[in-house]
Amino acid sequence: MNLLEHLDSRKHVLIFEETPPAKKDIQEILWKAWKVTPSKQNFMPYEITILGPEAKDEKVALWNLARANKKHVNESHSAIPWKEDGDNPNYIYLRHAPYCFIFSQRVCKPNPYNQKKIDELNDHYEQMHESQLSDMVRTTAVEIGMFVANLNIFALEKGIQVNYNACFPSKIEKWSTLPIIKYNPLLIGAMGYCEIPRRNPRIAKDLADDYKPELTEILKWI
Repeated sequence: MNLLEHLDSRKHVLIFEETPPAKKDIQEILWKAWKVTPSKQNFMPYEITILGPEAKDEKVALWNLARANKKHVNESHSAIPWKEDGDNPNYIYLRHAPYCFIFSQRVCKPNPYNQKKIDELNDHYEQMHESQLSDMVRTTAVEIGMFVANLNIFALEKGIQVNYNACFPSKIEKWSTLPIIKYNPLLIGAMGYCEIPRRNPRIAKDLADDYKPELTEILKWI
């Protein structure tokens, strides 16, 4: 397949296969994404926590964070009194996926080139200071998006699907059940082989009207 065909084969997974991809394949995919993803001043101001096949309790905690957040959003923004059980099926994959990932911010160290700029030019880098990470959220989020886009490409080459979402509490104070995460999380997701995609024959009629905007709706030529 060519690159367009590979990318067009992506599916958002409802249920992942129980059999996990080989760890060496996941490591290779991550290495390739690291290799080609650019970063402002080469800091890469994010940390990627990988929850592998054995991290069952951590995945349950991640699933609970996502579904509780969705329940809160639905209930607090409803125009009518609304309560739900919080068992949204769209997040169950976080509990059962062979590999889950959490992108969060981190405090960075300068490479020798940046250290020289600090010493000689008094350059300042917010990503080096814990108290200033909030000033770096936009830049960090953009860079994470680029990493995940590349991750997706290299995963698809091996027939591995990548899910990602931002439905979780964004403040680290809410993450006490996952103390391995030290700074604000910005993206979560999962990797594995697809058993049932979100778009599947059982619900095809319901999804017929679920399409992205036409390109003409999002392009603004001047």
